[in-house]
Amino acid sequence: MDFPLKKIDYRNPLSDEVYTSIKEAIIQGELAPGTWLQEDQLTQTLGISRTPLREAFNRLKSEDLIAIVPRKGAYIIELSTKELEDLFEAREVIETTFFVRSVEYLPKSYFSRLYNQFKEAEHQILAVENDPRVKENKRREYLEIDRSFHDRVIEASGNEYWIKLYCNIRDRIQIYGHKISYNADWFKVAQEDHKAICTALLEKEYEKARTAMQQHIRNMRTALTSR
Repeated sequence: MDFPLKKIDYRNPLSDEVYTSIKEAIIQGELAPGTWLQEDQLTQTLGISRTPLREAFNRLKSEDLIAIVPRKGAYIIELSTKELEDLFEAREVIETTFFVRSVEYLPKSYFSRLYNQFKEAEHQILAVENDPRVKENKRREYLEIDRSFHDRVIEASGNEYWIKLYCNIRDRIQIYGHKISYNADWFKVAQEDHKAICTALLEKEYEKARTAMQQHIRNMRTALTSR
């Protein structure tokens, strides 16, 4: 297969550049779960030797993003239905346990700005419906707003151990978030979920916002596991 990767520039340590390039492609959904990563093709595509590639593979393996099969290569880990259910069960606990405490620490101006960002991003996606390339960029921008929001709520908890738990599953959440966002029906549900969360936050109905966040996570879990 042709890998959607660019040749590496050498401003940073080479293995770091390779790791970042492949990881970003995995998270963004450019390299799908289950994809085999052949060394010969990747070294040619990236313009590198095998050593930095293997170093990058070892880092990705330590993060449970890929599996390495001796004498055969590496492939991107694809979670089973049970593993997805477990992932989103854990996500629900992590993202809702300290939710009310977290959002109480954040200024109302942030929620207002967030609501407007979601609204504008949604409008831009609709405006470029007939241009797949631009629409893809806008889809990614929307998901970046979404991920930034989830990150900030977790960080506002002030609990370093809780933040580490979240960071441990964050990459896999992103991978499947990108994957499901290509489903137009689910993406509409997600957009409505975000509006409900933001509206409740703006009205300082924090428990209502927590329930909306919980439902948002459950909606995504259902969309992914009812395949």
